[in-house]
Amino acid sequence: MTSEHVRIIAIMNQKGGVGKTTTTVNLGHALAIQGKQVAMIDMDPQGQVATSLGLDNQQLGIDVVLLEGRPLIPSSCMPGTTLMSCQQGHA
Repeated sequence: MTSEHVRIIAIMNQKGGVGKTTTTVNLGHALAIQGKQVAMIDMDPQGQVATSLGLDNQQLGIDVVLLEGRPLIPSSCMPGTTLMSCQQGHA
């Protein structure tokens, strides 16, 4: 076991247009530049974090992971970061 600590940062707000996606992508990128390992989990059904990172946002959302038990599929979006989503076709 290492002495490193895992830090969880959640960016949430029910209101739209308050900068959740922008904050998530920019914070994740800044932490990755500092050499931190970053995993972003986009809870928004529209998948705009994936779009902001240049990935396909047509994959199934996190809701099918939580409700149907489908596996998370990591996508590499930039060095040091991972975007977690659910890929279609996995049972």
